[in-house]
Amino acid sequence: MLGCLAEMTDPDVVLETEKEAGTLLDALVEKNGLELVVQNLKRLDESREEDVRGVNYTLQLIENLVTVRPSLAPLICEKTSFLRVLLTRVKAKRFDDVKAYCAELLSILLAADTENQRRLGQLADINGMDTLLQAIAYYRRRDASCPEEKECIENLFDALCSCLLLPENQARFRQSEGLDLLLRCIREKKGGFLGALKALDSACLNSVPNCEKLIELGGLKTLFPLYMGRGWGVALKGKRPGEREALTEQVVSLIASLSLHLMVFAEDGGGEGGKEGLRKHEVEEARLLGKFVEGGGEKVDRAVELFLKYQEKVRRARLRLNDEGAGDWEEGLGEQGETAEEKGERRMARLMDAGLFMLQRLAVILGFVYSRSLEGQGRLRKRMKMEGREGLEEVGDVLREYVLSIGEEAEGAAAEGGGAAKQRRRLRYWAAHLGSADGERREWEGERGEHGEEGAGEGVEGDEGEGGNEAGVEELAKEA
Repeated sequence: MLGCLAEMTDPDVVLETEKEAGTLLDALVEKNGLELVVQNLKRLDESREEDVRGVNYTLQLIENLVTVRPSLAPLICEKTSFLRVLLTRVKAKRFDDVKAYCAELLSILLAADTENQRRLGQLADINGMDTLLQAIAYYRRRDASCPEEKECIENLFDALCSCLLLPENQARFRQSEGLDLLLRCIREKKGGFLGALKALDSACLNSVPNCEKLIELGGLKTLFPLYMGRGWGVALKGKRPGEREALTEQVVSLIASLSLHLMVFAEDGGGEGGKEGLRKHEVEEARLLGKFVEGGGEKVDRAVELFLKYQEKVRRARLRLNDEGAGDWEEGLGEQGETAEEKGERRMARLMDAGLFMLQRLAVILGFVYSRSLEGQGRLRKRMKMEGREGLEEVGDVLREYVLSIGEEAEGAAAEGGGAAKQRRRLRYWAAHLGSADGERREWEGERGEHGEEGAGEGVEGDEGEGGNEAGVEELAKEA
């Protein structure tokens, strides 16, 4: 029976028998077919070959349902215990085809729907987040034994990244010591290395507490060698240049998150720890800043090098888009009847893919260093001059463009401290510092004075002058 259902719901079959297939799908939903299928799955004994076939048929059936009717993805997880079944199965240490299939379906279901991400985090009986992390922890010191297991690992990390889109799951992840686990995966450079790097970026995006915890755990010592292009070891073995570049971009994005979100948090006077000569909320920020100014400023040089590289990529992309007209980069890409807004969105998507996203992240790093360190200012100006650039306005221009791309407050963003309004305010402040137009700077200072609370927030920099607080930075960098 399961085999027949799996065959009848195959996407190719559904296309050929659309009306009949629709009737079948409706019946499965209305007659509690989904619940029965999952209940039966839990009764199957995988030690018996016949039952293993039944498990695979069931998984195939559910994959087919989600493929031909995506709206069923949240319904399956709402009406059945399928998420629990998948989590329990991927947690098993033994690798086989069933575990691989379960990891794939878990990734699909979590990517398909925000409610599924929320449900996993709310699974109290098995602690959904903790169970997923246990499945990942198995690969901290183990490499994949075959291509199928490698894909399984990737699916587990993709599932985690999907869950981390929600602030409440970022908090659960932190409470389950997920940051510590991912840092260990990166340090071990085994099967979980690449996925851990990607998930760490997701965990820290718009999450100030996670950024702060990452530094507290000594994460800067792990990340900055990778940022400098060192310490990858066997992790890059067999990787093509494009894949290596993508990994570097992941590290840069993570460091940009730290640079931006820790500063946003500082506006609220938050933070942990204490250090003589520094306010409490400055400790983690000072450790991060110290990493950039230590070693003769080589890390600032690296940021400039990458900034100019991606700036050239974006420049060429803009020229190509302009030449080929309204963003129609490839033949047939343009849509008849497209509105100007739709064309603009498509153009922006192309630019982001071409390197604009990374250019913006690098501008965030440079803005952070320039606004908080006199030493960083000097190094940045010197390096840009060596590259034939007399000013820093181009960095400020990128930040101003980035401000326009930050939308209104995302759902739950305030809960993790990554408020969009504060980010925009911070970026505009940095852009004003980097730009050469005094009028823009005066306009910003005037705006601070008019908005009492907002102006007070920017006083984090104002208290120490343009260059920020240099005291204790190098000492804290050693600790970080």
